[in-house]
Amino acid sequence: MKKLIIIFFLAATTFLQAQGSTTTPYDTLGWDAPTAYTTWYSLRIFELLSNPGGGYNRNMRDIDSLLYELVVYTDSLQLYIQNDTLKHASYMSGQSAFTGTEQYDTVTITGIDSSDVVVVSVREAVPAAEDILGVTVQSGQIICNRQAAGTSGLKWNWIWIRKY
Repeated sequence: MKKLIIIFFLAATTFLQAQGSTTTPYDTLGWDAPTAYTTWYSLRIFELLSNPGGGYNRNMRDIDSLLYELVVYTDSLQLYIQNDTLKHASYMSGQSAFTGTEQYDTVTITGIDSSDVVVVSVREAVPAAEDILGVTVQSGQIICNRQAAGTSGLKWNWIWIRKY
């Protein structure tokens, strides 16, 4: 009888150990606790051969969330991603010049809307009072204007900030 009790006791301690909670995939009750945390995102680090249980699943959920936050939505008109680098599209900014002493200069831009913001500035010249620039934004184009007696061939820059 003593042998039977000893065998039952050994079997119970060997096979009836608690595993930890299985209420949800993220439950950590009864599982091994993390031994450390990562520097920037506090992901859990577990000792080798430990039983992380729901802690491991929590790491996966946290990593998934962080990767989702890294998604950058771009359009080809303003910004685009090339080889993991965020770049300015050719439509985001540009240069133009007035013909002679004309009062208006028009630049066609695909996708621009009258509610978008455009900033213009004089380039390669010290502007005279007649060269103070204004801008009108219309669907598909920007119109830069100045007084009619301005500097001949005045060069100017523009930058487009798209409003969503």
